[in-house]
Amino acid sequence: MKHRSFAKSLICLIIVAFSVELLYFNLPFWESLLFAHDTSFTMSIGNGLSSDDGHLYTVTDRQEAWIELSDIHAEVKNLYLDLFSDTEFLPARTLIPLTIEATDAAHADYFSLPETEIVRGIWESRYLRVHLAGASDRIRIRIGDYAHQIRIDRIMINTVRPFRFHIMRFVLILLIGFLIMLFRPGSVIYTMKPDLRNRRQLVLCVLIMLLNAGFLFGIGFVCMDKRWQEGRWPADLEYNYYADALMDGHLWLSPDPPETLLRMENPYDPVLRNRMLSEAGEEALNDYSWYRGRYYCYFGITPVILFYLPYQFLTGRWLCTAYPVILCAVLLVPVCFLFLYRISVRYFAEKLSLGMILLLSSVLVFSCGAVYCVQVPMIYSLPIIMGLLLDLIGITCWLSASGKNGLSKPLLVAGAICIALVAGCRPQLAIAALQAFPIFQREIRDRQFFSLRGLGNTLCVIVPFLSYGIFLMVCNVLRFDAPLEFGASYMLTDADMMHRNQMLYRIPLGIFEYLFQPLHFLPQFPYLHGVGDGWSLPYDHLEAINSEPLLGGFFAFNLIGSSLFFMGSMKKKMKENGTFLISLSFIPIAAVIMLVDLAVAGLTLRYQQDFSLFLMIPAFLVIMTRMSADGPAHLSEGKSGTLSIVLAALCILTNAAAVFADDRVGNLRSAAPQLFYTVKYLFFAIR
Repeated sequence: MKHRSFAKSLICLIIVAFSVELLYFNLPFWESLLFAHDTSFTMSIGNGLSSDDGHLYTVTDRQEAWIELSDIHAEVKNLYLDLFSDTEFLPARTLIPLTIEATDAAHADYFSLPETEIVRGIWESRYLRVHLAGASDRIRIRIGDYAHQIRIDRIMINTVRPFRFHIMRFVLILLIGFLIMLFRPGSVIYTMKPDLRNRRQLVLCVLIMLLNAGFLFGIGFVCMDKRWQEGRWPADLEYNYYADALMDGHLWLSPDPPETLLRMENPYDPVLRNRMLSEAGEEALNDYSWYRGRYYCYFGITPVILFYLPYQFLTGRWLCTAYPVILCAVLLVPVCFLFLYRISVRYFAEKLSLGMILLLSSVLVFSCGAVYCVQVPMIYSLPIIMGLLLDLIGITCWLSASGKNGLSKPLLVAGAICIALVAGCRPQLAIAALQAFPIFQREIRDRQFFSLRGLGNTLCVIVPFLSYGIFLMVCNVLRFDAPLEFGASYMLTDADMMHRNQMLYRIPLGIFEYLFQPLHFLPQFPYLHGVGDGWSLPYDHLEAINSEPLLGGFFAFNLIGSSLFFMGSMKKKMKENGTFLISLSFIPIAAVIMLVDLAVAGLTLRYQQDFSLFLMIPAFLVIMTRMSADGPAHLSEGKSGTLSIVLAALCILTNAAAVFADDRVGNLRSAAPQLFYTVKYLFFAIR
């Protein structure tokens, strides 16, 4: 019966997908069949476009760069514009920004419609559906900024838009429908007890993880920046310079500093530094540490040891930073699943379903910062994504260390090594080491730590931290003459890190922006937009705060994270299953990381990823405690189960939508315009 039910559901899904593709996405075709075809007009060219052959036009005056269609005398329903362009600032031959101006029964003179574009290689963008009031006499197509040359091949009015069946779109509809069917409330997946020895369960887990990993890999692949290979993105070469330095037997980096920098009394003053370098015709490396006349790497040494040195040793070439960023993000997918699986085994016995673990692990992947890092696969993202990955691996090892025969020393050591390595990626994330106390609270009470009997276990955890910590402090002393100075104070960046403002007054602003800032939606693709005006974040606090575009607070992006606020009501049950202390301890860890980032860097979207993981985990533990109360079937029944599924879906959807958001670092419109506009015209420009 189950197989028959699944087959029926699958057939219904295919029928719905076909219907959506044939009727909804091809609605412009069905509609255009009713238009008044063969509408004639007279075409003229504005004085701002000059041409030698009558087809290729050069923009000479932006104000007069237009194409006019006159003597129409008909209701204009759509325009077909077969135009191609060379652009100055956007990728060559990518798109033509334009504005349609028209007259109609309500306007005797021109009025403007919203700006749009024609994208080369996307035929849907050539068909513009316009909504005017009655008959029009004239239409003007005004060429927007950036277009340098255009070629006019063909222009038509009220033409039939072709019928197209897009296989890729159809497959994506099927896939989305399958996931909705699989994770919907009432699905059989929420009644399955997790058993990875079951082949069907294992296949399902691998499939979901491949989908998550494929999404991250795809975004990272299209957003890779090739400029590092040509030396036009010096910051992304920093780890490679560091690897070169280590292979040469020193810690300072090899690029020669400009004479101006050597002469400056305070080279950390960004305004003065940039002015003096400009006057001298010199350049300095930005986002590098500068101390006693030499460049140093501000970013930690762990990625160099694990990735760059082995790669250079084996190949003799430099490593593109995007590769380890994408690798760490992809590895984070199975680690998130294994982490929640170990949580389920350790604290919830067999009361949690496979569906719940798969659903929450997918949410964790999308909410912890992996999506941001693969979209900006540069040196700034690598310490974050690698630190989160190592933290999660380390905590998972510790969660797995307790067994029937006592504590596993190899897992204790492995967990300690992973979290110790975090200090050489992103030092503030190494505070996750404090999770050893709530994780091993029972073992500590039983004297399996901090006693003669537990000396071996204690050393397994402490020695890796001491060893790597001493190594890092020696490196810091050799570079900056201070064991706890990693180079942040000596950075050549957009702010003087040697003379930072007091952070006391910016704490309320930071808490609001990082946690509670609402999302900014507009009724135009990509719908989700940055907060503020581009790089300027609006606030009344009279202080120069280093900021980058933000999209919204943690709880706005991750509504399911609001479960955190119900920890008090679930305190009794969480104490019974042993998750209360571990949940509670994650909150101050997240707070400390957030405050450190506010003090050091200000308000940036990438630093929001530092603490998101540590807020999401206790929120999940609250949900898991609630859902485990009545066994595996509970998530598929009742209002709380349905609400959890809906919030999880919204969390994934919102974080995925952030990939397309404008007004942010690494926005897809600039990084991968062909993908951006393909998604826009295949799914959201049904006009």
